[in-house]
Amino acid sequence: RTSRVVVVEAVLRRGRKAHHAKRTHPTGSGSVEPRCSNMADVEGVPLPAELDDLGEGNGGNVSLVEFDVVVDLAWIMITAFLGLLGHVGLALREVGMMGYTMKDVSDALEKNVLVVATSVFAWWSVGYAFAFGRGSGDWFIGTQFFFLASTRSCPFEDEDLCVYSRSPSGPTYAFFFQQWVYASIVATITTSTIAKRCSNMMHAAYTLALIGVIYPVVVHWMWSDSGWLSAFFDPRNSWGRFYSGVVDFAGSGVVYMTAGAAAMVGCFILGPLKPEENAGRISPTNSLALASTGTFLLWVCFYGLASGRTLGLSNGFARVAEKVVVMVTLAAGGGGIGGIALQQLLSFSPKYEPSGTLVLNSVLGALVAVQAGSSVIEPYAAFAIGGFAAPTYLASSALLDFVHLIDPLGNVSVFFFCGAYGLVVAGLLGTTMNTTASYPEGQNCGWFYSGCNWKQFVTNIVGAVMVAGWTLLTSLAVFLAIRWLQSDSERSDTSVSSHSQDNVQAHPQVAPSWKFWKRKHNAPVTEDSTAAVPSPLD
Repeated sequence: RTSRVVVVEAVLRRGRKAHHAKRTHPTGSGSVEPRCSNMADVEGVPLPAELDDLGEGNGGNVSLVEFDVVVDLAWIMITAFLGLLGHVGLALREVGMMGYTMKDVSDALEKNVLVVATSVFAWWSVGYAFAFGRGSGDWFIGTQFFFLASTRSCPFEDEDLCVYSRSPSGPTYAFFFQQWVYASIVATITTSTIAKRCSNMMHAAYTLALIGVIYPVVVHWMWSDSGWLSAFFDPRNSWGRFYSGVVDFAGSGVVYMTAGAAAMVGCFILGPLKPEENAGRISPTNSLALASTGTFLLWVCFYGLASGRTLGLSNGFARVAEKVVVMVTLAAGGGGIGGIALQQLLSFSPKYEPSGTLVLNSVLGALVAVQAGSSVIEPYAAFAIGGFAAPTYLASSALLDFVHLIDPLGNVSVFFFCGAYGLVVAGLLGTTMNTTASYPEGQNCGWFYSGCNWKQFVTNIVGAVMVAGWTLLTSLAVFLAIRWLQSDSERSDTSVSSHSQDNVQAHPQVAPSWKFWKRKHNAPVTEDSTAAVPSPLD
């Protein structure tokens, strides 16, 4: 036990020195090479003789190399497991806010499972290859690792560290699993937003396109080691990148803007639920308790999704991970307080009926916004980002109402608009110290601080525009095809869960909005109120 404690302390102590000496970050390629394996070669960081070999002569303890590998892979998998809780949270939030019948609840959960399962195939077959594959001239899209078929021999000099004679060529299996979790969250966000507007077959179809092509291209641009907007760009590539790359540590733009943009196009093209699908009654499952439980689970999910982006705890990145967790916490607190403050201000209006959904979605908006800068900002900035996410959510919700885009859960406002807001401010509030600690040498810091310049702010704006433009255009083509393939009668059958109209309940616009202020929170949606908002293509 004593020797293991000594190992941990030595690895952490020496890891910090090696980290600042090398200033490298693993997020780009997800290489399986252990980041602590060459610590003994770092100048000025000698390895103590008593720790040089902890193998056969020291009670069978593992070597530093193996210890490093085990800790990093375990960290990636554990945080990915936490991220999977997001599917439960999104499902509870959807059921709690949409007012489903009990049969609709089971069908909605079945639909979510179908989408997640489809995302597995899409990511395994082509999505992962397009996102992280390498090849000649792959600044736009990857070209390797299809079906995880590319392998190599043991990457370690000490073959005792290899259980299998062949391993993935490039990233590890743990890295593949973690990145699939992000992709599946994107798919579930989209499908919960356009729930009951298309058949299960169509849900599977757009998931294949979203996770197989649309989302991986964005990932390749910003998170691979060869993307033209990546902060983890490998300088050995023959092409260049835009300044020093986008600062989006945990996916405000890459993950959540992409999901929100696809959801927005789906709502626009598929249109609102038909008037006959709203019988003017409120389902007993329309529960703020379920929505609140789902929000808390999503809060926990964000801890895993954000801190797991360090891709390990060795080489000093344990310090980055612990700071990221605190930044996420402060932002969520700021979002909740901002939502409560807005609710109190709006309560002075006689047309406003208080609702907990404003606070819940403000917290989620804050969690989304802080992801981009969670590793480069200071605590006061995290709280401020969370606080301003509440008015960002409310203003965007009002804008969507103005253009008659029906989004009952508020997902477009929470994920697209708050994600864009978070990506932009990450280019303003990143300090020099934090940027140096979590990004490669030469990465630009936030414009607000002395010694920094405007380049990171402009780069992040370009990143936000490119994510929005690519996702909106490609999703438009996908959902237009779905609308053409799916007849009105088929949509009507599936949107009521293939059951009689007697079981259909109202689906109120529960997200705070201008219309929301003009009627009570649980007021039924009448035929007149929905018939006035046809699909833009009708």
